[in-house]
Amino acid sequence: MSKNLLILPIALLLASCQTTILPPSSSSLDSSKEPSISSIAATDTTRDSSVTESSLEEALSSSQNQPASSNIQKEQDLSRFFEYGSNAHIDIEGADKVFEFISERQGDSDRKYADAYLPVNVIITLDQTEYRFEEVGMRMKGNTSRRRFFQNGDFVDRAHFKLNFKYTFDSALFDDPLLFPFKHDWSADAAGRKQRKDRSFLGLDKLDIKYVARNMDGCYLRELYAYQAFREADIPAPYANIVKVKFSGESSVYEADYEAIEPIDKGFLKRRFGKDEAKGDLYKCVYNAMGKADLTRDGAVDRSTGLRVAHGKIGVEENYFGYAPVYQLKTNDDLGEESDFSAMTNFIVTLRDCVYEGESIETLNGILDVDEFLRMSAVSYLLGNFDDQRYNYNNYYLYFRPSDHKAIILPYDWDWCLGLDVTGRLSNIAPLDRWTLDGGSLSNLYLATFLGDTTSYAQDDMKTKYMDYVSTEGEKILNFEKYEAFASIFGQNESEETYSVANYMAEKSRAYA
Repeated sequence: MSKNLLILPIALLLASCQTTILPPSSSSLDSSKEPSISSIAATDTTRDSSVTESSLEEALSSSQNQPASSNIQKEQDLSRFFEYGSNAHIDIEGADKVFEFISERQGDSDRKYADAYLPVNVIITLDQTEYRFEEVGMRMKGNTSRRRFFQNGDFVDRAHFKLNFKYTFDSALFDDPLLFPFKHDWSADAAGRKQRKDRSFLGLDKLDIKYVARNMDGCYLRELYAYQAFREADIPAPYANIVKVKFSGESSVYEADYEAIEPIDKGFLKRRFGKDEAKGDLYKCVYNAMGKADLTRDGAVDRSTGLRVAHGKIGVEENYFGYAPVYQLKTNDDLGEESDFSAMTNFIVTLRDCVYEGESIETLNGILDVDEFLRMSAVSYLLGNFDDQRYNYNNYYLYFRPSDHKAIILPYDWDWCLGLDVTGRLSNIAPLDRWTLDGGSLSNLYLATFLGDTTSYAQDDMKTKYMDYVSTEGEKILNFEKYEAFASIFGQNESEETYSVANYMAEKSRAYA
C-alpha cells in the first residue's frame, strides 16, 4: 500500500473511479442481523461509479442507462456493507500535509476551514471485492469531538471524519492561499470532472466514520442499536456498522474500529422515499453558538413581519465566512442566502400559532406528520438521550415532504443513550415529564402536540397515542435478550457497555410501567 501520496496528476485522475471487483458474495443479508437496505429502498437511478478495466469513454457512455440488475446488485452490496459482522475494511491513504491540515485547521474551535475537504485515497474491502477511489474528499466532522489527531508525522489521537466520493476540489474555497495547493484544475478535463461528480460508493455520495468506543468509552454499539430501534418503528434513520479503518500517512499507520454511518442527505431521501418524494427541503437542526433548535421565532423569524431573519438561525451553513445557522438547509441550497427558506419559516410560525394563538388541530396536521412524530418521540424517550430534540433542542433533521408539505423528524447523532447519561435522570424519567437539560421551556414541537397546556385543542388523543407507542415499542427496544444477541455479533455481549445497557433497560421498563 502506497504511503507517499501527493496531489495526483491529471493522467491518474482519469482512473479516479477505478474499482477492482471480484465475484460478489452470494450471501444475502440475514434478517436476524438487520433488514436489508434494498427492502426499503426505492429504485435508485444514481449511477454506480465502479469502473472495471474499461476506458473513461466507456464508463461515461455506459453510465447513462444502467440496467435494473446493476441497481439491484448495488443495493445488495450496500446492504452487505451495513450488515452486522460483515468485516468491512476501509483504508485511507494520504500525504502528511493533508492529515496535518485537517488536524490543525479543523481540530479546534476555529471553524473557518471546517467545510474544506482534502484529498485522500480510499480502498473499501467488502468480502472479496475492493472498491478503489482516488482523490476522495475527507474532512473532520463533529462539534465538541474535534481534536488534533495528527502531529509531527504521527497519528496521536482519534477523530470523526466525513468522506465525499464526488468532491472536485475546485470551488471558490480553494482560492484561499492555504487551500490553493490542493485545488484541482479541471479546465482540460471536463469529462473527468463529470465522472467525478457522478461517482459514489454503492450509491453513497458520502460516508461518515466515527471512532469507537467514545463518550468516556461508553459508546461502542449504543448508537447502532438506537438507529435500528428507530428503523424498526418505521422512522427513517441511518444504517450503520462497525468497520476496521486504517489510516496510512507517509511514515505512520494507525488502525482502529470505527462506526461507518449512512449520511442523511439527498441520497438517503431517495433510498427511503423514491426520486420524486426526495425533492423536498431537508434541514439539519442543531444547538450551537447561535442558540437552540427549539423552533421558536427567536433569531429565526421576525416577530413583526413573520419573515425569515437574514443570516439568522435559518440558512445555509458557510463556515468559511463564520456563518453556522441553527436550522441548516441541506437540499435545494445551491443559491445560498437566496434559497427558498419558506418551508421552515412557515413551520416555525405555524407551530407558534398553534401553541399561543389558538390555531386548530387541523392546522397542526397540515404542517406535521403527527403520527410519525409521536412514534419518533416514543422511541426517543425509550432510548433516553439527554442531547436530543426533546431534552436539549439538538441533533435532528426536519424534512418537508413535497407531496403533502408535512414535516417529519429524522434522528441522528444518538451516541448518548441507553444509560450513557451525564444527568442521571433518563433511566427513570416519566414519559410525560417536561424536564429539559437547561431547565427551559420545551420545544414548540412538543408544546403543540402532547406536552403543552395552552393550545386551543385538547391533546388527550395525542398523549394516548404517544403512550401506546411507548408501551408497544418498549417491549421491543427494552428487551435485553435482544440487545445481548445484537452485542454478541460484535463480541461485546460481556462488555461493560452491555452490563450498563442491561441496568438501564431494567430501570427504564419500570419508569413507564
